[in-house]
Amino acid sequence: MTHEGNLSPRELERFNQSVLPYLDAAHNLARYLLRDAHDAEDAVQDSFLRAIRHFDGFRGVDGRAWILSIVRNTCFTRLRGRRSSGENVEFNEEIHTVGETASGPEEELARIKDPDFYVIGTNAFFEDNLPIQAEIRAVAHRGNVKYPVTYLTEGYIVGLVIETALKNAGWPPTPQKVAGAMSKLKVDLKGLRGGPLEWTKDNHFRTRQYYRVWHWDAQKNAVVRVQDWQAIDVARQ
Repeated sequence: MTHEGNLSPRELERFNQSVLPYLDAAHNLARYLLRDAHDAEDAVQDSFLRAIRHFDGFRGVDGRAWILSIVRNTCFTRLRGRRSSGENVEFNEEIHTVGETASGPEEELARIKDPDFYVIGTNAFFEDNLPIQAEIRAVAHRGNVKYPVTYLTEGYIVGLVIETALKNAGWPPTPQKVAGAMSKLKVDLKGLRGGPLEWTKDNHFRTRQYYRVWHWDAQKNAVVRVQDWQAIDVARQ
């Protein structure tokens, strides 16, 4: 789907690796917001063209979040022309300042305000105000990160995993020692998920996954937790 535009061959390759894999997710989001397959197709096309034009501003943090924020804002612009339909949508005029306008599940639930819209998530919302989340906020502030902190949990978990594996491997961390450490890994995620992340020799994904459910509570005028952490064992196929 990519249009080369002004991208160099190297940038085009990076675009195809970092952004293009989320084309289906972009279509799903556009269809959900616009409720019209034809409009959604046009919105996704416009979004990817805009993404190519502004790809020099992409820092490679999260290609999915980056392109979906563009799709979201493109859809909002289209919905602005449908005010006569009665849809209540908050529009963001700064459609190019992706880092400032991007949002995640927490923000979307509060924006949509639909009690029948539920979110199933694997990471704690920042409304929990955990000490580790305060640490993430502080690190993001020191690093002048342009993305919302709600996007940073997954990367922080990866950092905790790498840190634990390297500590357990000892110095110098040879490939064999690191592989051994990763085969018996248990990482305290400090509340970012419902329990520790554990790897075994046969399972380098995770041995157990945890899920929470949230939705918008109109009476409380807030995002509320519907179901707390539920553990599901991950079987190796």
